[in-house]
Amino acid sequence: MDWVWRKFDSLGNAYSDISSLVIYGTADLDGDSVGDVTTTSFTVTDGDPATDEDGIADGFINDPSGPATVIASSSGSGSRGGSVRHTCEDPTALNYDDSGFGRHKKSLCKYPQPVTTPVTDTLGAGQQCSPSQLLTQNMRAGARNGQFHSYTGETVREVKILQAHMNRLGFNSGPVDGILGPITDGAIKRMQKFLGTFQDGYVGPITQSLINNSCGEEVPVVTKPVLDIAQCPFFTEYYKQGDTGPEITKIQTFLQNEGLLTATPNGNYGPATAAAINAFQSKYASDVLAPWNLTKPTGRWYQSTRKKANEVAGCSEGTITLDNGVSI
Repeated sequence: MDWVWRKFDSLGNAYSDISSLVIYGTADLDGDSVGDVTTTSFTVTDGDPATDEDGIADGFINDPSGPATVIASSSGSGSRGGSVRHTCEDPTALNYDDSGFGRHKKSLCKYPQPVTTPVTDTLGAGQQCSPSQLLTQNMRAGARNGQFHSYTGETVREVKILQAHMNRLGFNSGPVDGILGPITDGAIKRMQKFLGTFQDGYVGPITQSLINNSCGEEVPVVTKPVLDIAQCPFFTEYYKQGDTGPEITKIQTFLQNEGLLTATPNGNYGPATAAAINAFQSKYASDVLAPWNLTKPTGRWYQSTRKKANEVAGCSEGTITLDNGVSI
């Protein structure tokens, strides 16, 4: 098969054959009397036609002037057209062009993205963690116990549990302080790298499931304040924001124990305590809010909230009748 050299006319969008020796002069493509394409000479030499079919490249192309290049117009508007066509000539690329016409440009190549499969059986001992240590909330950097986070979609309450898991599994999350900062974020990403998952620092359903099933004989322990339950019911009064007293300190300690409050208990029912109570009411909405036909938390420590808190603390109040006549 004989060699054929072709040139591409970008204005006419077509190829045409050229002879074995062609010299084509400077072309003015934009009408400013300044040449836009360098003069280029091509010499095409064919090998022995009798041996062209043996698969050996007998012919060669000699381009003494180098490939044609586009020269910017002196008008400052840049060049247009030109005789250089760039393609992707990498056979491993999705858009591989094997036409033979054009110059390879790697940045044009598009490659298939690798698909990673999570390794679900190499994290921890492969047993489900205890109910108090199960993760149920979505979390990412910026999440903080006791505060609302947009990714979580509610008040965050499980950062300490997550941090305890990270430390137990050897990914060094730092202090168990309920703040998902850079150290905890880094621990999550190191765990995701270990598992072969995408390292985005997000704790969503997949990551939750991996952690929740990573326990064994050694169950992660989150340090919790001790509730000194000397009598039942443990909580006996009703409160609202602005109130103070020793029982509010007990309420705050209880909310800390639930992972809903990070502030130090001080007996003052302030905004942080109200936010933690909101989170508690949302967590147990079916028992706390539904009897009142409420869909949003109130932040008040009142009948159904106190009853549920006593129940969670292990001191049931028994059946009570709410102000609206509903018995719970």
